[in-house]
Amino acid sequence: MQFFRFLTTSVFVLLFTLPSLGGRIDPPLAEKISKGQPEEKYSVLIQMADQVDMKSLKLELKAKNAKLAERHKRVIESLKSKAEQSQRGIVAYLEAAQKAGRISDFRTFWIANLIWVESPSSEIHALSARPDVEVIFTTPKVELVKPVEVKVLDYQAPLVGPEIGLKAIKAPQLWSQGIRGKGRLVCNIDTGVDRTHPTLSARWRGFFLPVDKRKQAWFDPAYNTILPNDNKSGVSAGHGTGTMSVICGANPATGDTVGVAPEALWIAAQAIDLPVNWPVEIEAMQWACDPDGDPNTLDDVPDVVNNSWGLPKYSGCTLVPGWTDCWEIYWQVLDNLAAAGPVVVFAAGNEGTCNGGTMNLRNPADRIVSPLDVFSVGAVDGSDTIGLPIASFSSRGPSYCDGSTIKPEVTAPGVSVRAAYTVYTTPYFGFASWTGTSFSAPHVAGAAALLKQINPNATSEEVLNALYVTARDKGPAGEDNSYGRGVIDVFAAKNSLPALSNPHVFISDWEFLGDANGAADPGENVTFSPTLINDADSAWGVQLTLSSSSPLVTITDPVSNFGDIPKNDTLFSFSDFTGFSVSASAQAGDKLPFTLSIQDDSGYSVSYPLVFYVTAKPLQSKGNHDKGNFVFTVSNFGQYGFGNNSFNEGLGADTGVGFRYPKAGTNNLFEAGVLFGIPTGQVSDGARDYVGFVPDSDFAVGPGGELIFDTLSGNRKSDQDGFAIYTDEKAEIPIGIRVVQRSYVYSDTANDDYVIFEFTVHNRTGSTISGLRAGFFTDWDFPWLSGQSDRAHIDTLREMGFMHQSNNTLYRGIVITDTLGLKSFRAIENGAAVIGIYDGFTDIEKWQCMSGGFVDTSNTTDADGSMLAATGPWDIPAGDSIKTSLAIAGATTLANLRIIAQRAIDKYRTVLMCVGFPGDVNGSNTITLGDVVHLLNYLFDRDNPPCLGTDPGNCWELQPFCRGDVNASATLTLGDVISLLNYLFDRDNPPCLGVNPGNCWTPVASSVCCQPVP
Repeated sequence: MQFFRFLTTSVFVLLFTLPSLGGRIDPPLAEKISKGQPEEKYSVLIQMADQVDMKSLKLELKAKNAKLAERHKRVIESLKSKAEQSQRGIVAYLEAAQKAGRISDFRTFWIANLIWVESPSSEIHALSARPDVEVIFTTPKVELVKPVEVKVLDYQAPLVGPEIGLKAIKAPQLWSQGIRGKGRLVCNIDTGVDRTHPTLSARWRGFFLPVDKRKQAWFDPAYNTILPNDNKSGVSAGHGTGTMSVICGANPATGDTVGVAPEALWIAAQAIDLPVNWPVEIEAMQWACDPDGDPNTLDDVPDVVNNSWGLPKYSGCTLVPGWTDCWEIYWQVLDNLAAAGPVVVFAAGNEGTCNGGTMNLRNPADRIVSPLDVFSVGAVDGSDTIGLPIASFSSRGPSYCDGSTIKPEVTAPGVSVRAAYTVYTTPYFGFASWTGTSFSAPHVAGAAALLKQINPNATSEEVLNALYVTARDKGPAGEDNSYGRGVIDVFAAKNSLPALSNPHVFISDWEFLGDANGAADPGENVTFSPTLINDADSAWGVQLTLSSSSPLVTITDPVSNFGDIPKNDTLFSFSDFTGFSVSASAQAGDKLPFTLSIQDDSGYSVSYPLVFYVTAKPLQSKGNHDKGNFVFTVSNFGQYGFGNNSFNEGLGADTGVGFRYPKAGTNNLFEAGVLFGIPTGQVSDGARDYVGFVPDSDFAVGPGGELIFDTLSGNRKSDQDGFAIYTDEKAEIPIGIRVVQRSYVYSDTANDDYVIFEFTVHNRTGSTISGLRAGFFTDWDFPWLSGQSDRAHIDTLREMGFMHQSNNTLYRGIVITDTLGLKSFRAIENGAAVIGIYDGFTDIEKWQCMSGGFVDTSNTTDADGSMLAATGPWDIPAGDSIKTSLAIAGATTLANLRIIAQRAIDKYRTVLMCVGFPGDVNGSNTITLGDVVHLLNYLFDRDNPPCLGTDPGNCWELQPFCRGDVNASATLTLGDVISLLNYLFDRDNPPCLGVNPGNCWTPVASSVCCQPVP
C-alpha cells in the first residue's frame, strides 16, 4: 500500500478567499455561516492549538520497551494534563459567554484537546481569533453503516458450533489451541447492546462489578441509562447487538457460537444515530480510552474498539452536500485512542457501487497517513470459504485523500452473517442474517482480541500489522482496491505477532496449611499457600500481597516472598506464606473476599480476586413437605417442584416430586419460582430466564441457610415447619436482599390442602430499597407435559389467582395471605408473542407482570398457560426488613379451592402472624392457669406482689389490651376471668359463651389477632 503525509492546500485557498470569517474556520463551516442568519446557532467543534505530540511520546515509549500499563498511564495523563492546562482560559471565556446568553452550551474533551460549542456566528468569529484555537469545525453528524440487508430468522433450535464466517477467517484453529479471548475485553461504539441476548448475557463486564462501578462497562451519554440496551427501531434495530455478537457472541448453554472471541468480556457505548447535537461519538471514544477514569488501571480498558459507523460521501450514490474529501476532524482523536491501548477497527462502508465503483469509502475509513492508522475493513461472502468473492456493496479505494493509495486495508465476511438480533424487535431471542461491512469489521475486531490474548502487551500497530501482512490475497494478484491486502487469517497472524515479553503468573491451586477441614472456621488463624504457574517470560523476585476489605477478616501476614518463577514453570512456597484470621463472630457460609496481588522485580504486576467461605459454602438443597394432603418439593434457592420431566427437574436421586395432590395423585407442576423486583426493572427470581431453557438462578444459599424441616420441636408453628435463607447475589444486577423463607404445613383435614410460605426480606444495601414487589410464578400442566387444557382466572375476594383443567377436575391456586393482599395478577398464555414464555421470560416481562395490576387476568381457552401473582410495593430502609406471605393450594373443585384459600388466609393472619391473641394474657402463645392469675392480678392486685412490674400504682400493664378481653366486651371485667376458667376447666357446662357441646367456647377468635408479627 502507498502511504504518505500531506497537507490539503485547498483548505488554505478557501480560508484566504473568506477573509471576513477569520483564518481558523474550517471551509465547510465557513460556507454554512455565509449562507445562514446572524442569530442562527451552529454546533461547532474547536480544536485547540496546543496538542500532545503523540508521535514523539510513542517513540519515547517504544525506545524504552514500555509495557502496556506504562504506555496507557503516560498517554492518558499526558492528554488530561494538556487539556486541563490549555483549556483554562477558553473555558472561563465560554462560561462567561454562556452566563451572558451569548452561547447556548459547551462541552470539553481531553482525548484530543477539543471543545464543542453551540453558538451564533458572532461568537464563532470571536473564538477563531483566539491564539489558543487552531481551527473550528462544523460538528460532524456520523451515521451507522446501515446494513444492505437484514433478514430476521425464524425461530430455530440453537445451533452448535461456529458460524461459517468464523471458519473463513480460521478462528476455530486458534480456539483449538486454547485461544478463545479469555481475559480480553472488547468494545463497540454503536447503537447499544441488548445485554439479555443469550449469546452476550453472561459476559457483560458490568455483571462482574459492584453496581456503583458499572458506568465503566456501559456508556450512554444521551439517555443516561444504567444498563446496556439496544432498543432502536427501523434500520438501526439491533445493530449494536449484532456487531457485538460477531466480536464475542456465544451461548454457553447451547454451544451456539457466532463470535470470533467467544470467551471475551464486553463493554459498549451507545453513541450512534442519537438525537443529540454534540459529537457523542468522540465522547464515546474518550470514554473507551479509560472507562474507569483511572490511568493506573488496565482491566477496564478494552483491547479493541469496533466502529461500524462513519461520515458517508454518498447518499443513494448522490454526493452528500458539504462533503469534504479527507476531512481530518477525527485524526487526532483516533491516534490518541490507539496510543492509549485499544486496537481500533472501522467498517469501510456500503457504498461500493457509487462513483463508478471507486473512491467511495466513508470518513474516517479513508485516512491514509499509514496503512495502520485507520484500519478499514471491506466485505466478502464468507459462505464460499474458498473463493471468498468480494461483495458488490463493499466500499472501494483508492482513497480520495490522494486518489491513488489503496483502500481498504483488509476484508472479512460480511454477506448473510448470522448474528444476534435484539429482543426488543422480535418476539424471541433470535438471530438475523446481516449483510454489510458493519459485520465485516467485527470479525477483525474479534480477531484482534484473540491476538491480544496471545500477547496482551502488543501495541495496536503490532496487532493490526499481524492481520495485515498475513491476509490471504484474493482477486487480482497483490493488493487491490476491492480486497485490500486480502481476507484476514487470524491463525496465520499469530505467527507475525511479537513474542510476549512479560511474565504471566496466575494461581493454579491453593490450600490452607495444617487445616484439618480445609476451610476457614470462625476464630481460626489460617495459613494460605497458593501454587503459581508462569506461562510466559521468567519472573524474578515474585512477591505476593494478600488483602481484604471484609470486617470478618484480619490479615495476619500480608506478604509472601515467592522467589523466581522461570518461564513455563510451576512453583509453590516452602516457607514464606501469607495468612489471615477469621472473626469469632463469623457464621458458617459467610463470604470472605480477598485480593491477591502478584508483582516481580521488573515491575510486572497483576491482581486476582479470591473468595473463601467460613467453614463451608452452604449447599443448595431440596426437600419435601409431606405432612399435608400433598407432597411438594421446595428448596433453599427460590425454585420449587423439580419433578421428573419438569422445567427444572433434578438428576437421578436429586429429582423432586413437583406438587403431587393429593398424596396418592400425580404431579402437574411444571415450574415454580419466587420473584422480587423493583421499579428499575431489576428482578431477582427463580423462574425461567430470558432464554427460556433454564431457570433464572439468581439466588445463592445464604449463611445459615441450609434447608430444614421441623416436625418435632415445641417451637414449631405447624405440623411441619420449613426454613431456608438465600440472597440475590447471583442476579445479573442484585437488588441487595437477603430472604428468610419459612413454610408451614398442617395435617388436620381442615388445613391440609395448602402450604404457607412467609418471606422476610432484609435490605442488605446501604440505602433504601424503594418500590419492592414480591411475586410467585407457577406453570401447571393440565394434562401433564401438554398443558393444552390449561385455563386461568382470578378471585380478588380471596386474594387468589388460580389455574384449572378445562373439564374442572383439577384446581391449583396462589393465595396472597398477608394483609396487603393480591396487587397484581397475570394469566399467561405460554406461546403468546407478548409475554409468552416459550421464548424466555425477561426481567422486563416479569416486572410488567408483577407491577401491572390486574391485566389479562383470565384465560378461557384451552392453551398451555402459567400465572404470576404479586403483592407490594414496600419501601425498605437500609438494614430493615418486611414480611410477605402466600399459599399454594390444591383442590378438585372451585368451591373447595375458595374455602381452602380463605382458610389459608385465616391461618396466616390469625395464627402465624400473631404474637398475642384473646386469652393469651401473659403472651406465652398458649392459654394456661397463668393467664387467669395475670388477669386477676391486673383486675384486683396491681399494686402488690406478685405483679409483673415495679411502677407503684399500676405495676402491670396489659399489652395489648385485647389479650385480656376474652369475651370481646371491650372492657376488662370478672367476666373475662370466668370465660378463661370456663375454657380451662368447665368447657362442657354453662355458663359458657357458645352453644356447641364439648367445647362451647374457643378463646382464639378466628378473626382476631391482637399483635401481628412485626
